Amino acid sequence: GGSHSAVFRQVQNEPTTESLSQLFSEFDKNGNGVLEKDEMNKFFDKLFDFLFSDDYNYPLGKLDIINEWRSHFDKNHDGELSKNEFLLVVKKILLNAPKK
Repeated sequence: GGSHSAVFRQVQNEPTTESLSQLFSEFDKNGNGVLEKDEMNKFFDKLFDFLFSDDYNYPLGKLDIINEWRSHFDKNHDGELSKNEFLLVVKKILLNAPKK
């Protein structure tokens, strides 16, 4: 309950449009096809926790990484994440991430 790890792991193993869409829906609470700022922050928070467990020694702090992601994701800087932006960048992050 309350853990998105299973979906994240599925996406990491098999980053298909289908699994990515499912992940998007998990965080798109109001179902409007866009992650608003709150939803986006919650997503990045969970993504970070999934990718970098406590023992993972990352040179940057959590907020630095999340800010970096945000600038990558939010191409048009509207503070929201459209589904297309999401699909493109999540795939990239997960493929570049250290495998668990």
